[in-house]
Amino acid sequence: MGSERTDSIDRDADIARRIAAGDAGAEEEFARLYQPGLAVLARVRCGVSRADDLVQETLAAALKNLRRGEWSGSGPLAAYLAAILRHLLLRARASEGNPGPATDPETLPAAGDGPAEEAERRERRTRLLAAVASLPPRHRDVILMHYLEDESVEAIARRLGVPRGTVLSRLYHARIKIGLALNRRAGERHRSS
Repeated sequence: MGSERTDSIDRDADIARRIAAGDAGAEEEFARLYQPGLAVLARVRCGVSRADDLVQETLAAALKNLRRGEWSGSGPLAAYLAAILRHLLLRARASEGNPGPATDPETLPAAGDGPAEEAERRERRTRLLAAVASLPPRHRDVILMHYLEDESVEAIARRLGVPRGTVLSRLYHARIKIGLALNRRAGERHRSS
């Protein structure tokens, strides 16, 4: 797992460096790598109807910052993009006169939830979305198709042109990676508190 994390950090730094140097190919690679994870975050946070626009705004803002060399490199690019997306969404809600959370049922507090429980639930959701966004594309795609788009394993196999067993394997490994990422983040949170 450590080697995979190092590879991801190295990839992020390489893409950022190449974008700052004006490499158009790096910009295309950046969008291809991070658009799917951002789409998940955007759909969850603001619904399908506004997600595409929010993703495009996020990518454009991030590219502008990367071209200027303004990414600190202190964390994964996926987390940086998630922060930009959150900022843009909050700004959009404020300009619409709705500074509160989206009316997504998952973000509404449960009956009897106090501020601490609501904050914890939102934090768990953010960690889960970041874990999904950090998956390699082959794993992220099957997770999104299966759990977000509610496609069957057979439909995913046909869509991707791979055997059913490959889809099952990718789902299994994606769930393992998500679990490891969540456990690692929980451990980091526990050590920092």
